Amino acid sequence: MKTIILLTTFTTFFITTIFAQSNYYFLPRGTHFSGGLFSAAPTNSIIFPKWRGEEEGLVKQPILQEWYSPKLGGYVEVAYNFNEDKPFLVGGSFRWQALFKDTYKETQSTNSGQYYSAEVDWKFKKAVRYFNFNLFAEYSFLRYRNFSFFGRIDAGIGNYRMKQKFGWDIDAYDTVGKGPKFRESEIVLSADLGLGVRWQFNHSTSLMLSAGYQLQTINDFARREYVSSFQGHLKDDGYMPTDASFWRTSDYFAGRPVRVRNEFLYFKVGITHQITGADFRDFMAEKPVLYLYPEDTTEINVQVELNNHEMIFDYPSYNNGWTVTATPSGDLYDQAQKQYYCLFWETEGPAIANNLEEGFVIHKSEAVAFLENKLAQLGLNARESNEFIIYWLPKLQQSEYSAVYFAFDEYEDIAKLKISPKPDQLIRIMMLFESLDAPIKLKEQPLPETPKRFGFTAVEWGGSQGAFFNKKYISNL
Repeated sequence: MKTIILLTTFTTFFITTIFAQSNYYFLPRGTHFSGGLFSAAPTNSIIFPKWRGEEEGLVKQPILQEWYSPKLGGYVEVAYNFNEDKPFLVGGSFRWQALFKDTYKETQSTNSGQYYSAEVDWKFKKAVRYFNFNLFAEYSFLRYRNFSFFGRIDAGIGNYRMKQKFGWDIDAYDTVGKGPKFRESEIVLSADLGLGVRWQFNHSTSLMLSAGYQLQTINDFARREYVSSFQGHLKDDGYMPTDASFWRTSDYFAGRPVRVRNEFLYFKVGITHQITGADFRDFMAEKPVLYLYPEDTTEINVQVELNNHEMIFDYPSYNNGWTVTATPSGDLYDQAQKQYYCLFWETEGPAIANNLEEGFVIHKSEAVAFLENKLAQLGLNARESNEFIIYWLPKLQQSEYSAVYFAFDEYEDIAKLKISPKPDQLIRIMMLFESLDAPIKLKEQPLPETPKRFGFTAVEWGGSQGAFFNKKYISNL
């Protein structure tokens, strides 16, 4: 009854909130942890009655006939989501549930001649629990606003565990006894098919409701009739009870059933929360390149001052800085007169931005025009813009959409350039972008006026791909 009330309440909550939000979120890429309530009832062969038909010597479990009052259990899951628009999760699940729990109590007199007579209260507890560990794959085949409808397949291993425990107490003598414990278990293999709905009510957290059907291999243990036959008996010999005074009826009268087939119809309700982003590495300032355009051929020293970052790649070799001879055309020469057209390095460290709510959202078909327009606005010439696009365009076209943000102050905080002699104009571009399966809602980022190139001009561009944005669905999709 509690399960029905809970599921009804949760379903009503889904329906009443479906039109409540104006911002539509999706399940982000990355690792997610889930937990919640789980309850299952053994059934007959509903899905494959012909394939799993009658067999000689096989006990089948008609729905609710055996375990007519299954208790609420729970589950925990860890999974990785590979797609945001139509989530595809792969992970592991652990479930548990009490199928049966009973306590038998009895009071009996003990007599030891004329000296005393006492009442012994004794009890026998028995319980059956089912544990299940699965590997699963879940795919959302339909999305509407904040809701995604998914199918799921699980395969794993289950364990039935039964425990019996004896005990007694004698009030008159303030005596308490903890009798013997008996345990039995059985291992089964299982496979599940399920359907469900997920409500993504904010960027990182969702509620989930699902139902499914589990098929199991044949076991020879968990039948209610067998468990119920287990009973403790007190030896009526007129003396105080001891461990030897108790035995299991089934040890003498009730053997284990030979072949039992269980199938489970189950329901789950729970919450899913993102615990890591899709990109596990730290922020990488990828391919910053520096061009130097002095008015006259000049020897120039360049140093990169990093804050909480470290340089992981460089060319030419960065030995506490670069010292090169630069010409007005931008050609660079080291002390051995080896020629370069730019200085290159990459750094790695903590992310310089997250949960960004402004930027640009572009479709992959618009990437070329977007880059040509914005790079010109930010001050790159035709050659620099061409090299930028050649490197970054393939990355922007890996997915249907991309969110883009140009970092200025954020980048300056982690990597400062110290150039001697000091340039008259320094242009720095660091493009942050994130691949998307669907467009998101961002406030358009205001960009500075196009800088004028004069005197000694230094130009740097670079970029980084990662999880930088606060993602929301566009409301008119």
